[in-house]
Amino acid sequence: MRYLCFSIFIIFMLLGIEGSGQTYTYNPSKPGCDGTWTNGLCWDKVNVAGCSLNSPSLYPPLMPSASFPNFNSYRNNCKVTVNISQSLVLNPGFDFGFYSPVYEFNISNGAFLTIDRDLHLMEQSSVTINNSNGTGDALFTVSGAIYYRKQSSFILTPYVSSETASIINPATNTYDGVLFHVHPNASLRVSGYAAFPNSNTNYFLIEGLFEANQIYLSAGNPGFQDNRLPAKNQLIVKGSSAATANICTGITVEGDAYVIVEAGATLNLPELNLAGTGLFDNYGNTSIENVNFSGSSLFRFFPGSNFEYNNFTKSGSTVLSKCGTTVASITTPVGSCTATMSRNTDPAHWESLTGDFCFRLLPIYIGEITATAKKESVEVKWETLSETGEEQYELERSLNSNLEWEVIATIPSKGPSQISKWYSYEDLGATMLSPLIYYRIHRKAEESESSKVISVLKPADLEIGEVWLAYPNPFSKTFRLGNKNLKPMDYEKTQISLYNGSDLLGNWESSNLSELNKRLEAFSSNLKDGAYFLKLTKGNQTQVIKLVKQ
Repeated sequence: MRYLCFSIFIIFMLLGIEGSGQTYTYNPSKPGCDGTWTNGLCWDKVNVAGCSLNSPSLYPPLMPSASFPNFNSYRNNCKVTVNISQSLVLNPGFDFGFYSPVYEFNISNGAFLTIDRDLHLMEQSSVTINNSNGTGDALFTVSGAIYYRKQSSFILTPYVSSETASIINPATNTYDGVLFHVHPNASLRVSGYAAFPNSNTNYFLIEGLFEANQIYLSAGNPGFQDNRLPAKNQLIVKGSSAATANICTGITVEGDAYVIVEAGATLNLPELNLAGTGLFDNYGNTSIENVNFSGSSLFRFFPGSNFEYNNFTKSGSTVLSKCGTTVASITTPVGSCTATMSRNTDPAHWESLTGDFCFRLLPIYIGEITATAKKESVEVKWETLSETGEEQYELERSLNSNLEWEVIATIPSKGPSQISKWYSYEDLGATMLSPLIYYRIHRKAEESESSKVISVLKPADLEIGEVWLAYPNPFSKTFRLGNKNLKPMDYEKTQISLYNGSDLLGNWESSNLSELNKRLEAFSSNLKDGAYFLKLTKGNQTQVIKLVKQ
């Protein structure tokens, strides 16, 4: 079943709850207000008629997590609405839950509510955060973790951004009916771990932007039939709103858990571990650098979907399906199937795929790194953000896309510092080694760190005045060369070389353009998917063209 119904998980939360309730409006200008949540003098409170369980609290009611009632005796107040137009930090001195079965925030554009503790979602309750202006960005931050319990939900409506350290269950007990729902134009970021490790019917439902360091899904309802899917623990990336999920380190899907990327949606991550009897359905656009596919799991690619990868490992009794046809390998063609698969071996591409949030999670000793190609060398510069004075910096270089690193220089620290400092190193002769060169900085210290990978293209000694074109680019089968400004008598002066990283694949003379293209077409038809470089030399002039086969 391609699109899953999730409304049943909201219904049980609302049963028996009266529609009206209390309203608390934060008013820090009131006499006696000290700007804290638990000071009743900071709030304008309205008890709504018709609600028989209005809370007597002068501030929006909280309950210490240590005092939560058990599931069968759960009873609390009516709906609570909290209006916040000025930023506020909430730290009552204990971890807590919002004490109401339906707790709704209206936060103004540009304002933030920061919870400086762990937040616990109470059983059979929902927390909804709205942007009261309906545009811009309202912020809801939890410095600690968000702990969920049975039949709890956390809902971000449009133009709300939320960030937390992790999303986890407070114990190993079973639970079900948990929902984290990110609406269109909303965002949820998790700097650590987000997991549904047991029970079933627990959803990460993404219609906006979801970014997390790591996702773990297990347990759930067994079976791959359509009627078995709704009760699985799952990540759903919705296509109707062009949702995006960026996962920094990877996703593990095992047990009977489920991931679905709908048509129009995007999922990016460096590693997927699909094991047990886990299920992955791709209708949309999925990029995974490394796939480990094992156990009795099922990976399905549907018509019109796009899948990009670098390494794909398949073992056990796994089943791989393209457009409904079981295949032995990711590269096995299936007739007129419109699901596309392309391999991308460029490490710089994968390094930047998951975006700025994932870079922000890395240690912050090393800042920017740049590489500038010159006529006979490459100048590498890097920024340090803090230093102990004891560390050393190793400049590493790779001449191929397999990233086989060699240390080419070791530079000592300039001394203890808490401010930005810049280092530089000139890699003499580097441009004679490969058309494309990769660099990174490795910080040798008690807390070691490597920078992101950058690449630099070998420059031309002098650019060829008559610019050559390769078309189509990217290409799926073959490509051709063209240059409308080059006269026929000049072709014999041009040398063509094709590289994969530092490996020379072939050399050709351009004595006749038509003959040259025939040779290139025959050669390129046997190339594997990936990035290549075409070097054209005419006298002391050089041009390099990057080609991609997919």
